[in-house]
Amino acid sequence: MIKIGIISASTIVKRFLGAINLVDGLEVVAIASQSGKAKELAKEFNISKVYDTYDKLYQDQDVDLVYVANINDQHFTCIMDALSHDKHVICEKPFVLRPEEVIEAFDLAKSKGKFLMECQKSVFLPVTRHLKNIIDTNELGKLKKVTMNNSYSGRIPKGHWMNDRHQGGVWIPSGSYIIEYLNHLLGDFPKETNYLITRFEEKAIDDIVLNMRFGDDIMVQASLTARVQTDDISKFYFEKGFVEIYQSWKARKLKLTLYDDQENPNIYEYPCEHELVYELEHIKENISEGKISSDVMTKEVTYKCVKLVDDIQNEKRV
Repeated sequence: MIKIGIISASTIVKRFLGAINLVDGLEVVAIASQSGKAKELAKEFNISKVYDTYDKLYQDQDVDLVYVANINDQHFTCIMDALSHDKHVICEKPFVLRPEEVIEAFDLAKSKGKFLMECQKSVFLPVTRHLKNIIDTNELGKLKKVTMNNSYSGRIPKGHWMNDRHQGGVWIPSGSYIIEYLNHLLGDFPKETNYLITRFEEKAIDDIVLNMRFGDDIMVQASLTARVQTDDISKFYFEKGFVEIYQSWKARKLKLTLYDDQENPNIYEYPCEHELVYELEHIKENISEGKISSDVMTKEVTYKCVKLVDDIQNEKRV
């Protein structure tokens, strides 16, 4: 049994706890937060220990694995502190805010012999695996073009800490849902990237449009916004047909349409109660096998994503 301690009582923690209950071999034994929400979650999910400081959780000898899910600019400190106390660590996206912090964190994990991974549920979904198989096997011929429209309207109210410029608004927390997702599917990062951003009333990025080139001939147009609600549809255009996916970051359905039979699309459904279970199964297997890193969410993947996100956040040419 891998015993988990949770840093923060943020919104995603409740979903994490719901998924944990569906994965054998994982147990949450402690949660640390200064808010009253931690006690509420502990009561709802039968967590035995509630701490009012993170350090008390790190010192708990019953905790094998620390899940970091607090405010973005505290991730790096929490990762390093947990590793320093000889804990395995998984951290919500964005893993950290600066690329050099990725290197420092993974170097410490290696020296400690502890598992470290950025959480990225989208790459472990059955829908994603299905789509990757279509791409890899050329089932529909070569992939030619991708469009993505991801929106999170209403999730970042005025005054929220995510609207602070350095926290990144919609871009830093959710840019990985485009960059790491495409990297997983296409096996590479973009060769060329152009972008337009808006900040408008808030200090942080609230809308971004990306044009990217992968390989020699795969063109990607991606939009990420907190300003409006879009259709949240991603489309993958191949030589023989196209694939549509709704909300790729938590997708449960894939729609495949052939160009010569557009009246009869094929629908593939993958229902689940909590989409985080697939990621958690991967984490459990890696730690149980004594690994210190994932072969899916690698140090290199996280580093390159954080660097690209940081470059765009600082409006550099990429």
